[in-house]
Amino acid sequence: MAELPFDKQLLLDSYHNPAFAFAYGSAVMPQKGVKPGRIDLTFGVHKPREFHRLNLETHPDDFTVREKKKGLDWIMKQQNKGAKILYFFAKYLGFDIKYGVVAIDHIKPDLLDSVYLYVAGRLLKPVEIIQPNTSLVLPMRTNLENAVTLALATLPDTFTRIDFLRKVAGFSYYGDTLRRIGSNVPQKINRAIQGGFDKYWDLYEGILEASGLVRQVDKETYNNLLQDVKTPEEIWSLLPLRVREKRSFFEHDPEFLLRFPQLIESSLRSIVRRSSTAQTIKGVNTIGVAASVKYAGSKIVKGSKMALESLIERIMSLKRRYFNSN
Repeated sequence: MAELPFDKQLLLDSYHNPAFAFAYGSAVMPQKGVKPGRIDLTFGVHKPREFHRLNLETHPDDFTVREKKKGLDWIMKQQNKGAKILYFFAKYLGFDIKYGVVAIDHIKPDLLDSVYLYVAGRLLKPVEIIQPNTSLVLPMRTNLENAVTLALATLPDTFTRIDFLRKVAGFSYYGDTLRRIGSNVPQKINRAIQGGFDKYWDLYEGILEASGLVRQVDKETYNNLLQDVKTPEEIWSLLPLRVREKRSFFEHDPEFLLRFPQLIESSLRSIVRRSSTAQTIKGVNTIGVAASVKYAGSKIVKGSKMALESLIERIMSLKRRYFNSN
């Protein structure tokens, strides 16, 4: 895990001491072949409105012209859309940072029930906790347990540690807007795991052992794992609430039991697609089309002209859709 290039307590003090904070992405978890760039942060706060009020006074340059012109009520309207997290791009002590602001009360259901798989999705991967929060310790554990259950439900009976880690690292990309327009997500996942295999495995090894659902096959390398076979009904009862709520959409399928793993993945795609699309629309409205294209374009495979054209077309479509309804 790489160290942040500035004093963490000074960062917290500068941003009004959020109740919970973590850094994520390549800046803290090196990815093979990727040079660390912008530092990605999430701030969990008890009162987002108060945080933004203070931030408008102390960090006005973090807000776009549109946000400052529209004012606090409009900012809070954006805050409460989508996955309930609002992002800002800023300079801090000369470093490029992106930080998301989200209410603690919206983080908890995401961790416990995979409501958005947004902040919860970030926390399925190794992160650097800058400011811990005791009320989130058990929900964060539940989030990892949910990931284990989902992974086992969608993996074959025998699998490797790499298979497992690819699966859990990929959940937050299911249905993601950027994935649909050309971002090479499988390559990104592989780079992340190759660069931080031990950190990923440290997150899940104890939970896998405690679950009693998996046993070791290859005791020499600990690579091959065998899961105990459970019925779909048993598996379904262990899944997070938001995934289980999707069951009614699939029960009419005559191959429901045969296609059970695919149906679970379809549920995950539906959850992520909804929150990802809403967040993209929010970004278009707050930081603008040009900045949205620039940011999303950096996530797309270099040289993919069709993907970039698709990206611009989609962002313009989202802009028209948003401004026609607001």
